[in-house]
Amino acid sequence: MNNVIADKNIMASLMKFLLLFLFLPLTLFPQISGPGATLTLDDCLNIALEKNFDLLISMERIDVAEAGLRSSFGEYLPTISANIGYSRQLNNLSQSLVFGDRVIQSNQNPNRYNATTGARLTLFDGFSREYNYSASKDNLESVKFNVEQLKRDIKIQVYRAFTEVVRNRQIVRIRLENIQLGKSDLEKMKAQYEAGVSALPQIYSQEAELGNLEYDLLTAENSHVTSKANLLMLMGLAPDLEVNFDINSIPAEVTEKEVDSFYNNHKDQDELVRKALNNRYDIKSYDLSENAAKAAKKAAEGNYYPNVSASTGWSWANTEINDFSTRGNFALGLNLSVPIFNNFRTDQQVQNAELQQKQAEIEKQRLENQVRNEVKTALLTLEISQKQLKVSDKSYESSKRNNESTKERYKVGAATVLELQTSNAQFINSQLNRVNAVYNYFKSKKELLNSIGVEQ
Repeated sequence: MNNVIADKNIMASLMKFLLLFLFLPLTLFPQISGPGATLTLDDCLNIALEKNFDLLISMERIDVAEAGLRSSFGEYLPTISANIGYSRQLNNLSQSLVFGDRVIQSNQNPNRYNATTGARLTLFDGFSREYNYSASKDNLESVKFNVEQLKRDIKIQVYRAFTEVVRNRQIVRIRLENIQLGKSDLEKMKAQYEAGVSALPQIYSQEAELGNLEYDLLTAENSHVTSKANLLMLMGLAPDLEVNFDINSIPAEVTEKEVDSFYNNHKDQDELVRKALNNRYDIKSYDLSENAAKAAKKAAEGNYYPNVSASTGWSWANTEINDFSTRGNFALGLNLSVPIFNNFRTDQQVQNAELQQKQAEIEKQRLENQVRNEVKTALLTLEISQKQLKVSDKSYESSKRNNESTKERYKVGAATVLELQTSNAQFINSQLNRVNAVYNYFKSKKELLNSIGVEQ
């Protein structure tokens, strides 16, 4: 009885474990990409690496390249074939046999059975199979490096798009705050007008200014929604999916010490180019593509040499399914094929292979120049973003103090509504410039690291 109870307890525990194992992923998935979820930058990167359409297509290219490598290896193995057949004669089934003055009618068996099997193994083909295998191996590695480079490209694209979402969200926040301040100023002006302290045109002017602020808010909100849709598309998700993004994934501030430290470690352009040429997966991919093209040319040249192969086979034929040992024939063979003239087909193959090799060499040179240009551009962009940071900080502090001073002067009647609105507009622009400068810096920093093939 105790054993039965123990078995039931074990089965119950096992069922609980299975249910937990099956339903736990279903409860976790909505937290990552379901409606109402809040995604961090890391969440977006991980989802993009799983669902990005371009990456999914590229992953299939790895399977194709692996199949090509298997095919090249198969050239070292014998080709084996088997065939069986059956036929039946439908007329003239009787034969007349004449023995002197006697004629004997005999019926022949209309059935015919046959079977053959054989194998052929290439012993020498001018080293074509060796070079084909080498080319396929290099091609596979090249495709893998291409996929890794695509992953890096997707990561930087996601980072750009995520930064744009965060930037636009901060702009919406600033616009909302300034609308609230504008409404507050409007209420104060109305109160002053009712008290006979201010004129009606000041209220009209402030209402017009408030309308401009609301218009700018609508533009900012539209940019925010559009940037979210672009990010979701890049991640391989539906652009209308209702999700939020954690703006704290990217810092809203950066210190001067951090800026100087990073720049001091990444200001040598020649060193950055050297790192890029050593680290970037697309450079490594083109190196392997060039090697594969050279091997393919050698494989084509192998067709100029004789081909030596060995073969073996067994055949059998009979009117009945029997007598395999007596009617079966076994054979061994050694074959030598010497290419004397094949209408210049080998020459054409070699020329095509040379073209592929030249193209690979030129494409590699072009990519190296492109990498140098990307590094130079990224470094210049970083330097400009650093200057923009300093300028925006000074502008923000100055406009903030000026805005506070103008508001105090307006309270005591020493400043006009136009001066107040001008001061508010300057302060809003300085806030926006500061937000743009901070996120431009983080983006340019990431762009520089990506250009030299370094992930942070």
